[in-house]
Amino acid sequence: MNKYAAIPTITALAQHKIGVWRKPATATPTAVPSKEIIVPFNFAIEPHCRLAVHDNLYSVGSFTYCMSSMPVSVSIGRYCSIATGVRVLGPRHPHERISSSPFTYDRKFLEIHSELDEEESFTPTPYKGTGKYGITIGNDVWIGEGVTIAGSVKIGDGAVVAGNSHIVKDVEPYTIVGGNPAKFIKMRFESKSLLTALQEIQWWKYKFLDFGGFDLENPEAFISQLKEKISAGTIKEYRPNKIKPADLM
Repeated sequence: MNKYAAIPTITALAQHKIGVWRKPATATPTAVPSKEIIVPFNFAIEPHCRLAVHDNLYSVGSFTYCMSSMPVSVSIGRYCSIATGVRVLGPRHPHERISSSPFTYDRKFLEIHSELDEEESFTPTPYKGTGKYGITIGNDVWIGEGVTIAGSVKIGDGAVVAGNSHIVKDVEPYTIVGGNPAKFIKMRFESKSLLTALQEIQWWKYKFLDFGGFDLENPEAFISQLKEKISAGTIKEYRPNKIKPADLM
């Protein structure tokens, strides 16, 4: 990861049609954003999106707005609506060990207390599941205010997460979930054929401005209209250049 000066980075993003709000992370609401922004090596942001940023960037797709600062490990698809107060949980502690304390797996914990290690005979055993890794939010996902997301979770395309929910496991596409821990409430649409068609056509590959004249209130009719345009070759997938670290230098 690299650190870039915040103001020039935000200016460069704006030139690529990416809006940025500087906001404290939900877990540390009183923190003051630094003068630098962490830019992960593997991040990519599509133009025409808006995202809240504390001290780092993260991957976001076009036509998404994210009003909560997210860690670098989060990747968000297109057309997502993410409210304020959403946060990602910290590392899991392996409570199945003799102790849930970090001394069993965290070398930094050992370093903090190194003055007590006179014989230097103790070595923590690394634990692979401690990071906030692989958090993937699909396309057309709505996440309500105050939601907490555990690490290594995937939220599928078209899913809806009720406000103040606690996500501890994967959320399947087009499901509505809520609660603590979040549980299945219902499918977003009752028709199985419609659910299949939505996932097959992947309408989010197109820019919404090409949907002029479509019936936006009737998903079945919308899919039919999109299929007609695809068959006629009168609509093309939206494939903008993704903004990468080199574009911010």
